[in-house]
Amino acid sequence: MPNPLDPETASSVIHLPSHATTVTAEDLLTRLISAADDGVTTIDASASESIGQAALQVLLAARIEARDAGQEFHIIDPSPAFLERIEKCGLADAIGLIKTIGDQA
Repeated sequence: MPNPLDPETASSVIHLPSHATTVTAEDLLTRLISAADDGVTTIDASASESIGQAALQVLLAARIEARDAGQEFHIIDPSPAFLERIEKCGLADAIGLIKTIGDQA
């Protein structure tokens, strides 16, 4: 079985755009709904330079929905900018990040 945390072997990885805004949130929502049908949602946040409120809300809602449905939800390779934004918003635990800025060396 592919490892959902490995972007090379995960069945479908959703790559966040470098600037996730209100404009891109609708596309993100569509891709998250499709991923939820597979039972595993894997988000690659490595290219994220900024993420707006709408995209954060979509990610948080997807995380809650996956948890409530007993499905897997992973954010892999979060960029420093993504981690900083999540940390400043106090969403690290809610969005399912294991490692936050304070944990980085």
